[in-house]
Amino acid sequence: MAGGAGAPALATKLQPLWQLDSIAGATFSAVRWLVGALGYDVVADPVCKHIGSGDFMISVAPVCSGSRGSPW
Repeated sequence: MAGGAGAPALATKLQPLWQLDSIAGATFSAVRWLVGALGYDVVADPVCKHIGSGDFMISVAPVCSGSRGSPW
């Protein structure tokens, strides 16, 4: 529980790391692979950070690190 309470502060401190193209690109590729592994037909544009399947598409903003939804 205490680790979860500190997650937003940690995410803020680590946010500059997600601006690095290699880390953001690796994360995007991992999501693309995982969604495809679940059997979805993935449509992705890694340059613009758009990803989705069928009628559902999202755009990942540069400030998004994904840590808010993390179970850790």
